[in-house]
Amino acid sequence: MARESDIDEGAGARTRAGVVIEDLMGRRFVRARGSEPVDDGLRAILVPKFDGRILGRFLMPRLKRPNFRIRLDRFGSFVWDQMDGLATVADIAARFKAAHPEEDMADERVALFIRALAVQGHAAEVDDGPDAC
Repeated sequence: MARESDIDEGAGARTRAGVVIEDLMGRRFVRARGSEPVDDGLRAILVPKFDGRILGRFLMPRLKRPNFRIRLDRFGSFVWDQMDGLATVADIAARFKAAHPEEDMADERVALFIRALAVQGHAAEVDDGPDAC
């Protein structure tokens, strides 16, 4: 968990590890991988063991368990369920704060978690460009 000293608020923008938190808050993300429920309402992200053209096409159907499972805690499961492509990161952070008022620095945690999911390929940013339908 981030400490207050880890976040630099210089020049009016909160940053952590070089990420400007405010830049992420207006963006929308969608889940890029499947998931499945595990105990007590928690989720597990399904990540294919092989995703290349040849191995993905020929080997994956023959595997008994073709996916790795990344188990999420209550925080990660809540955020994962909220990423529907319609809610912004700020909306998700507000919902998380309402559901878990005891959590410190919810905005930063949600923004950095979603960014980590996107960097690892588990989430994708929704494009609002001029070509978007």
